[in-house]
Amino acid sequence: MKKFLQEVHTEILKIPAPKKPTAFEGFNYIGAGKSKLQFLDIQFPILRKRLKQGFSFSHLSSSQQIKIWDYIIRNTKTFEVMMLSLMWLKLRTKDEILEFRDFSIEWLLRCDNWAISDSLSDFYAFYLEEDKKFMLPLLKTWRNSPNPWVRRQSLVSLMYYSRLRRRVLSFKEIKYFLNAHLNDEHYYVQKGLGWALRESYNIYPIETLAFLKKNVKKISSTAWVAATEKLSKPTKSQLILARKRHHSL
Repeated sequence: MKKFLQEVHTEILKIPAPKKPTAFEGFNYIGAGKSKLQFLDIQFPILRKRLKQGFSFSHLSSSQQIKIWDYIIRNTKTFEVMMLSLMWLKLRTKDEILEFRDFSIEWLLRCDNWAISDSLSDFYAFYLEEDKKFMLPLLKTWRNSPNPWVRRQSLVSLMYYSRLRRRVLSFKEIKYFLNAHLNDEHYYVQKGLGWALRESYNIYPIETLAFLKKNVKKISSTAWVAATEKLSKPTKSQLILARKRHHSL
């Protein structure tokens, strides 16, 4: 397994990274200046192209390759190499993605940035849609995790992008997770809350708007931007006025 990890690292290091302003370098932008990973700043389309070119083990069956990619994502210290594992899984059939569910759930333990987090949410929302009895109790466990990146998954994984879902939870079930994180202090959990509210509004506009009105004083400014993105201007203006009145007291 180590030789495959070294192979992928060697090949990825051959790819030249474009120069970016410091603020948009991966460590500062994706890693929020706190990630433990190394960021090479390689663009995702270039990574996908390299993945499609294959590696020495790419001829193996998916069942064999998942074990290699699992080892790679668990042991690499490089962001782009982690992303390759996720990109590889995304290219599998739906049946294979379900078959390899236990692998990708374990990958959450290595998450410390929003790009990895969102990529995992894509899979987890699919698992929830396909096997609610398995995934919903897991999300409820994640809801109370001391790890903020795990807590974030209990929000973003509810729908990820609602337009991709064929089946969704009831609003009552979604609200259970929204309420839990109204006062969460972590920036990216609050970003996840805003995301979940936005996607909830796409499916349950009446119920979500009622939730926003009820909690207009509690929703953080971090969550607020995404949460109100789809609202009409008059409705948004009314809510903003209510927030201003609260903050002026």
